[in-house]
Amino acid sequence: MCIIIHKPKNVFLFKSTFENCWMYNSDGAGYMFAHRGKIILKKGFMEFDDFYSSFEEDEIKYGFDSDFVIHFRITSKGETTKENTHPHWINDGKLAMAHNGTISHLPTDKGGRSDSSLFAELLSYMKDNFYRNAASMELISGYIGTDKIVFLNNKGEVYIVNAEYGEEEFGCWFSNDSYEDMPRYCGRYGNTSSSGFSYYNHTPAQSTGKNAGLLPMGNSVQNDIWDQDELEITDDDLPAGPDDDETAEFEAVSTSSGWASVPESSTQRVYCDLCGIDLDDGYEKETGMCLSCITDTMEALEKSRETYERADD
Repeated sequence: MCIIIHKPKNVFLFKSTFENCWMYNSDGAGYMFAHRGKIILKKGFMEFDDFYSSFEEDEIKYGFDSDFVIHFRITSKGETTKENTHPHWINDGKLAMAHNGTISHLPTDKGGRSDSSLFAELLSYMKDNFYRNAASMELISGYIGTDKIVFLNNKGEVYIVNAEYGEEEFGCWFSNDSYEDMPRYCGRYGNTSSSGFSYYNHTPAQSTGKNAGLLPMGNSVQNDIWDQDELEITDDDLPAGPDDDETAEFEAVSTSSGWASVPESSTQRVYCDLCGIDLDDGYEKETGMCLSCITDTMEALEKSRETYERADD
């Protein structure tokens, strides 16, 4: 089942917390963080002492300024190897992911790769910045069910799919409770707990619903889960273009297709979430993508299908 930790900058955990994670998920570990516009990814630790020695050194150097994403694996599909430890690259140096769960409808790779590794390859065919588009994130959420995925980009922004199925403790987000001394989830076939929360800048708030959205808030980004039917849609519910001032704070709004990022001083202009051009067509505005990016996304899905079939041969 594994466990993922999103540890925000300037937040530090006791060694015993990591020891608990390793005790229940001891098939390898890894972590990642962003520094100076690049992702630093270290994985393949098959002994706890090796992991913690490396992690502690980097935490001392970079933990005051960078969010960390840490993963401890327990094997479900694929072999127990250094290569199958997390995180996995999607776009080298720019985007990586850690996964908690088992994507059972992905084939078992005959080369021994894990389902998480294969899924990361599938996502690599997607358009750059796919994680900023609500429709794309909804597709991912629907595909993985109650699994959790944490994305980190080279700007240090963290996006979490299905965050509500995790827990917040000690100022961090955990994908399940196997960080505890006596977790409710334990072993290879347990159920993760669901506390139904979200947080921005590490402040808890209640939430419900199934689909993930995205909201950049300062240096740390957290996807929220809300019931869209309970929110009123207004003309102000418009996504922000990537060319807008990156230092502006954002707030979450509901649109007819899902979630969008909207600056506090939004205008009536609607941008493509992926390439940033103005959207004119009604369908484009609903999906948050221009026709070109929609086409690219469909082609990426076709490449993903071919990869799926190749792994199943």
